Amino acid sequence: MNKEAQNLKCTYSEFPQFFVWKADKRMWKIREQGDSIGRIVTAHPTEGERYYLRLLLTKVRCPTSFFDVRTFNGVQTAAFPEATLLRGYLQHDDSQQLCLQEASLFHMPYEMSRLFATLLVYLYPNDPMALWLKFEDVMSEDYARLNILTASQIRVKVLEQINGFLESMGKNISSYNLVPPSISFTDVENETRELRAERSIAISANDLNAIAMLNTKQKEAFKIISERVYTNKRGAFFIAGLGGTGKTFLYRALLANVRSKAFTALATTTSDIATSILPEAKRLILDLRHQQIFHLVQHAKLANKVH
Repeated sequence: MNKEAQNLKCTYSEFPQFFVWKADKRMWKIREQGDSIGRIVTAHPTEGERYYLRLLLTKVRCPTSFFDVRTFNGVQTAAFPEATLLRGYLQHDDSQQLCLQEASLFHMPYEMSRLFATLLVYLYPNDPMALWLKFEDVMSEDYARLNILTASQIRVKVLEQINGFLESMGKNISSYNLVPPSISFTDVENETRELRAERSIAISANDLNAIAMLNTKQKEAFKIISERVYTNKRGAFFIAGLGGTGKTFLYRALLANVRSKAFTALATTTSDIATSILPEAKRLILDLRHQQIFHLVQHAKLANKVH
C-alpha cells in the first residue's frame, strides 16, 4: 500500500491528479508533470448498484476496496444503496412516503399498487423495501378481506400485481429486491402482462344488466358469439351499423358476460375514441377504420377469438 497515496486522502475521481496509470507495468506512478482531471462515467439512478457505487466513489476518501466503500463507522452494509444512505449522501424517501400516505386515504389497494410501481420507476426511492414494508398492509387490504388466503399468499398476490405494473413500464420487480428468495414468479412470468391486467378488471353492473336490454338483432349477435366462446369453437364476426345503432352497447354486454364467467376478454380498438368508450380497451395500431376487434380467451389460452 502506497503511504503517499494514503496520506493524500483523495477520492477515486481525484486520484489521477496525483498519480499516472502505467499500462505496461500495470501500476500507478506518482505524477511528475502536467495536470489531469479525474472523471467517472455517468450513471442514471435506474441503473441501481452502479449508480450508488459511482456516488460513493465521488465522495468516499481513500477507499481501499469495495468492502471499505460499503463500511461506515464500523458498520458494513450489504449493498451500495444502503452505504450511500448510511453515510448521509442521500435524502430519505420522505416525499414518496408522504405521497403514498396521502393516497392511502382515498385510493383503493389496486390503485395504491399502481402508484407504488410508478414511484419505483420514476422517482427512484433510496430504499424500496422500506416503502414496501410501510405500505404493504394498505396495498393488501382487498386480498385480506377475502379471508381465504394466508399472509404469505397475500404478499405474493400483491407483489405479482406490482410486477405487472412495472412490466408495463419496461421494468421488473427483481430490480428492486422486493421479492424474498422463497417466492417464485415462474408461473406469473408465463402469462402476458395483458392477461394479468385483464384478470383484475372490475365488471360494471350496468354492463351486466345491459344483456337483458339488448334488442332483437343485438340478442341474435350476442347468442351466436357467446355460443362460439363457451363451446370452445373459433369464430370471426364483423358487426356493421351506423353510429348510434348500439354496437358499443353490444360490445360492452359481451365483455361483461365473458369476464363474469371467469373467462378472459382482451378488447382492442383502432381509435382513441373507441378506446375511451370500451372498458379497459387497448388501442390497436392498424390501418383499419370503423372496426372493433375482440379477442376472447378461455382461461388465458388463445383458443377463442372474436373479431
